[in-house]
Amino acid sequence: MRKNWRTVAAVLALVLAVAGNAAAQEAGFSVLRTGTIDDDVYLAGGRVDLSADVAGDAIAGGWRVRLGDDIRGDVFAAGGVVTVTGKVADDARLAGGEVEVEAEIGDDLVAAGGQVTVLPGSEVGGTTHLAGGHVDMAGTLRNGLSAAGGTVRIMGTVEGDAEISAGKVVIERSARITGDLRYISPEEAEIEDGTSIAGTVVWSKEAGPITVPETGVAERAGTFLGIFWLIGLTVVGVVLLVALPVSTGRAIVMIGVETGRSFGFGFVILVAVPMAAFVCLFTILGIPLGLVMLAVYPAALMVAYVTTALWLSEMALARFRQDRADSLGWRALALFVVLVILSLVGWIPIVGTLVLLFLLSAGLGGWLLALRNSAHGEAVPA
Repeated sequence: MRKNWRTVAAVLALVLAVAGNAAAQEAGFSVLRTGTIDDDVYLAGGRVDLSADVAGDAIAGGWRVRLGDDIRGDVFAAGGVVTVTGKVADDARLAGGEVEVEAEIGDDLVAAGGQVTVLPGSEVGGTTHLAGGHVDMAGTLRNGLSAAGGTVRIMGTVEGDAEISAGKVVIERSARITGDLRYISPEEAEIEDGTSIAGTVVWSKEAGPITVPETGVAERAGTFLGIFWLIGLTVVGVVLLVALPVSTGRAIVMIGVETGRSFGFGFVILVAVPMAAFVCLFTILGIPLGLVMLAVYPAALMVAYVTTALWLSEMALARFRQDRADSLGWRALALFVVLVILSLVGWIPIVGTLVLLFLLSAGLGGWLLALRNSAHGEAVPA
């Protein structure tokens, strides 16, 4: 647990560093940075492409994120599709629906996602931790492997031990493991003929017989998934502030001045939309509408949650750092801190559920009232 908090503190420190360096920030629907960057860089947008020589760290988030060329610091990236190429001198920590690595990474690699792929030609100098629904490793790992997922497939070289926890484990003919292979799986691994495993192979259907370090694969994967989820929500908030500043500002104000109405209207939306979508699916003409509602609903909940968190973070920033209230970096930092606190509150029985209900309802209602006022040309209440 102490290590988890050190990791959170490190992320907070990185966000704080970003807050102090507005020149290295950029956000928008499509963000492209090339050339040479002599400092840390922070990018957020629908599509982010960093093809530059970066002297410091690179922190990026968006729907499609591609980081390439030469990054001489750490890489933090989260998004729908995350691709890292070129060279990363220090650590790379990645999370997304699809994560693809085709790079030389000097130190540790931590990657989590639906599909995680380490392509041939990739090389990791430090420890490697991978977690995903489907994990493919075809690169060269210089300091062992810890992997967890639905299916884990090894096609490359692991120097040291490989520890795997997965529903299905496949070790292909091209794989080479210089240490032990220890894996937890309900079925025996598929180890092709010709595979080179220098150490012993230990299989267990349960975690007991295998000695796992104090911070094992599952704990590390859970920790970094949680942190990257918070970073992802922070990126959503930054995109809202940059891409839709007026509408987002209106929604935040409405939550503050019309808290009760925002919660009330939002609660109705929260409950009614799934019910309406369900009814539509049982009528031929309503099926398309029902499918659209079900597709939009999760995104709307995320935006609502982040918007209410923005309201809380803006209040906190106005109270404690009024002089930084207009800084995008400080607003991102305040949002991240609030999201961390809310995630901790979420673990409290009953209270966590009630807080989540308020966050979602108030956010939905705030947007509804803001859009209604905008449509009628009404001024936002002070």
